[in-house]
Amino acid sequence: MRKTGEKKKEPPPFFDEMHGILGSKHKVNPTNFQDSAESECDVDSPTPSTSGMNTDSSDSEQMSTKVTTIQNRFSKVKTIRPKSANTLLLEVLQKQHEENVNTRKEEFKTLEKLIDKQNEQRKEEFKTLEKLIDKQNEQRDRMLDLLTIADRMLDLVKNAKEEMPIPTLTIKSTL
Repeated sequence: MRKTGEKKKEPPPFFDEMHGILGSKHKVNPTNFQDSAESECDVDSPTPSTSGMNTDSSDSEQMSTKVTTIQNRFSKVKTIRPKSANTLLLEVLQKQHEENVNTRKEEFKTLEKLIDKQNEQRKEEFKTLEKLIDKQNEQRDRMLDLLTIADRMLDLVKNAKEEMPIPTLTIKSTL
């Protein structure tokens, strides 16, 4: 058994039988080791013990002195992790946001169309108001012209009365 601390430790009961069964497994006897105490890493593959039942302290000492790297057999395996509730919620919120943005854009376009239509209607109303005001101005000018003509006629009539003697009629009565 391996040496721990200052004293050698006795192997647990049935260690040799268990090592005989599980000794060839990679978890019990790994093919690569890595020592983090040394700065340089030498890659060696240890030779598995052929006895199966007996473990030698010299074998364990040799294995502890050899420095090897443990290969990560899961490095090439792609794992697909299930999406968490937060990522699902985030995706739903992003979709809703995109839908809201699209509906807002459509609403804005329709609003622009309505505003353009309203502006066109206002322009038409202003044109009709200008025409109406022009007609009213023309009528007012005609009325002013007629009033000035009427004033002149009245003045002429007044002047004519003053200048012309009014004839008097005398009626003789026979009774």
